[in-house]
Amino acid sequence: MLSPLLFIVLMDQVLKQVTEEVTGGNHSGTFAYADDVGLVACSAAELQESMDVWCTALTDNGLKLNTSKSEVMTVSRVPEELHIDANGQELKQVDQFKYLGVTYDRSAIKETAVNERINQYSKNVCLL
Repeated sequence: MLSPLLFIVLMDQVLKQVTEEVTGGNHSGTFAYADDVGLVACSAAELQESMDVWCTALTDNGLKLNTSKSEVMTVSRVPEELHIDANGQELKQVDQFKYLGVTYDRSAIKETAVNERINQYSKNVCLL
């Protein structure tokens, strides 16, 4: 088991390797906080390329993507079926997911996250 500080240093190295290979150092398509990573791409092909680079970088550094906790989602007016593979396994496609406490859905409507926070606040106020 890695210490938290050592893990952060290792993930920083992985992030640098990935962003150099995919975007020439531009971090705009990658969101990372500790061991939570989100990838954003304009096409399925671009997402697959990013996923392949991430899997390689993780493996190069002695880590492995947990495919059972990894999901893909499109944000579009027209639903699109994605077939994104990681480590030889197709990732599950979802209509919404939670990243760092914020729920995102395929319609990209911010009301989902806002309503969720209002409901949570209401529950907390009732407890007082």
